[in-house]
Amino acid sequence: MDRLNIQELIGKNERQILESIIYKKLGESELKKATVHFGQDNCNINDNFENKHSFYYNKKPIGYIDFHETYLESSRLNEVFEKVDLLVSRHITNQVSRFHLGKGQALIGSSDHILDIENFIKHASKSKHPVIVEGYSGCEKQAVASAIHYSSERRENGFYELNCSSLNPENFEAQLLKLLGKLSGGTLFISEIERLPLAQQGQLIQLLSAKSQIDHSAKSLNKTDIRYIISSSQNLANEVKKDRFLESLLREFNYLKIKMPSLKDRRNDIPYILSFLLAENSDGNKHFTDQAISILKNHHWPENYSELERIGIRLIVLSKGHHIRPEDIKNLAPEVFSEDIETINHKILIENLFNSDFSQIKNLHQGLSKSLVYLSENYHKEITLQHLSDFSFVSPSHLSYLFRSNLGKTFKQILAELRIEKIKKSFAENPNKKITTSSLEVGFGDLSHFEKIFKKYTKMTPREYKKKLKESL
Repeated sequence: MDRLNIQELIGKNERQILESIIYKKLGESELKKATVHFGQDNCNINDNFENKHSFYYNKKPIGYIDFHETYLESSRLNEVFEKVDLLVSRHITNQVSRFHLGKGQALIGSSDHILDIENFIKHASKSKHPVIVEGYSGCEKQAVASAIHYSSERRENGFYELNCSSLNPENFEAQLLKLLGKLSGGTLFISEIERLPLAQQGQLIQLLSAKSQIDHSAKSLNKTDIRYIISSSQNLANEVKKDRFLESLLREFNYLKIKMPSLKDRRNDIPYILSFLLAENSDGNKHFTDQAISILKNHHWPENYSELERIGIRLIVLSKGHHIRPEDIKNLAPEVFSEDIETINHKILIENLFNSDFSQIKNLHQGLSKSLVYLSENYHKEITLQHLSDFSFVSPSHLSYLFRSNLGKTFKQILAELRIEKIKKSFAENPNKKITTSSLEVGFGDLSHFEKIFKKYTKMTPREYKKKLKESL
């Protein structure tokens, strides 16, 4: 192939993901100083040429980044460019899977969790050893199994799933032998293996331990060229301890292993998943509003990807109009809308912001999370909604909505509470400190306004609070 067409190598959704990764790794200060170019045209840039950096797939250039104002060392971009290979491989594997299975099996998103899984798939596909995929119900375990198979040299041979939850125990052995006789050179994906009865686990270990080729009379399959991938919604090592899974069977499969993250641990992948579902189930004339995406991101998704897929398709197919709004979620998916959006306990939130502990807010909308960090670090300055909007790259109106819908308060209320806590700490450290000085230090420019706010949150005036504090010493 003399010339590469990026459209053939990587899908629209993957291009969006790649672009977001590049911008994230560049950092905010470089966000407006770089342009990402995809496609073969004008790609052949010398890597040492100032301000331009090519990125490659299979040692061929498929795009470059043009820095408009500043030069970054290539070492800072190495991690970004390593993702290109993973994302291109994701798209190609998805197309192969679609051809053989009739549907795509791609992992979707740009979170570190997903990219770590992509890297595992890359290495596992080069091995012939068994793989264990563990994860909660509804995680993309089948997608991982199929990606490993269709990224490997076995891709032209069969990939078959044996679901242990729907097997007939009475003829399990005969079914398995018949199936494996057709799978030489292919992959057997044994899903929900933790639901296989102990008796059938024993039969499976006997078959795996046999020494001859598959033969219905010999009842063996060990030397047949078959790759085994198994999945479980339970930790199999724990199942062994509870005498619900055979330790000898676990040993047969326990070579390569990966744990799938739950969807709530990678909420930032949800917009990409919704974009993928839109592409698969609409003619391009629909989209989710920011408010709808925020609601879906904050749902806890007990059934993970499979639940989001069902509800997302329902909203796309049944909603009226071009915009999928919160009202559509309320009408078509009340199980999502009726739940309290994962609002954070305000007392704990203020305490965490006070202590610069941001672990609690990391799964919130990225713009909201960035705004809260900004408040925590700049509470003593004059802050407006526009300041937060500029910092978080979210429009003022949507940012205001995010504060109300996720936290139940405006940014001004949270800022005021944070400032009051800072003043209380100041009084505790020095009860004789002047009220005016303390109020100015935390950002209150108007003394009367400060006293009003202080009384609102403490039920006493600053003077009464200081007096009570002194009496307690």
